[in-house]
Amino acid sequence: MLTFAVSLMAEPVFVANFNGSGEGTGGPEDLVQLGGTGILRSNQIVTTAIESEPAMGAGSYLKVTTPDWPTVGLADAVTFTPASKEHSWAAMMDFTSGKVTMDGAFDFFVRPESTASAYGTNWFRPLDIGNPSGGNVRLVLNTIDDGRLMVSLISGQGAFTVDGIERNQVFVALEYPLTDGAVYHLGVSFATNEKSGAVTMSLFIQSGDGPMKADYANGSKEFTINPDVVATGLPSGSFSLKSGVYGPDLPTRVIDYDSFRLYDSVPDVFPGMDAH
Repeated sequence: MLTFAVSLMAEPVFVANFNGSGEGTGGPEDLVQLGGTGILRSNQIVTTAIESEPAMGAGSYLKVTTPDWPTVGLADAVTFTPASKEHSWAAMMDFTSGKVTMDGAFDFFVRPESTASAYGTNWFRPLDIGNPSGGNVRLVLNTIDDGRLMVSLISGQGAFTVDGIERNQVFVALEYPLTDGAVYHLGVSFATNEKSGAVTMSLFIQSGDGPMKADYANGSKEFTINPDVVATGLPSGSFSLKSGVYGPDLPTRVIDYDSFRLYDSVPDVFPGMDAH
């Protein structure tokens, strides 16, 4: 029997429900409800706004509009600042007894209003956090090639042992085309086998705004982490939800987000969209 650190009663350590554009914590008009603060990052290229129509399922949400633009790039849509390490990505990793373990998860809801996954690589790249050098770990969630979803961990050479081979990257990729105007629940978990020390990274996605069981993944990958390479792990500081890639000959695209949550253990069920 495989033994993982899965908690039936796991509660999120960070929650952004996008109630409004407020930069505090937990207020009726604040971006963040638990574990930190947030700020919208509209600029001359990407536009962000808090909207409630067309309804996404549970009140207001974050709308990110990415236009056609002469140069190629990505932009921050909203920046979050965790209140402490315990409310951050770093809470998922532990460095004790000469081992590196990883237990935690994140989930959120997304609605592509006008994209279609046919736009391929990085039309959807909501997360790109951390720096892969100096013992750190970078986490990326994006689309690749023909629109496949992929979650990756990246660090120094030999950081991860995957299928018996030392690598600087481990990833899960799956084909799950998204339909314009439909709401999806997307989650990723990291669970360490307490006996072997191996970590399983799992990617979950389903349509709708309801709860999602964390015991059956759409795709997963097992690996181990080399403590001689990975010494500090995921970041504890500010991070951003990002736009899709912008550039010439790309149409204006709109993506909506709601109920972004971080966990320091793997829940039995990712809850449905938070009522707000």
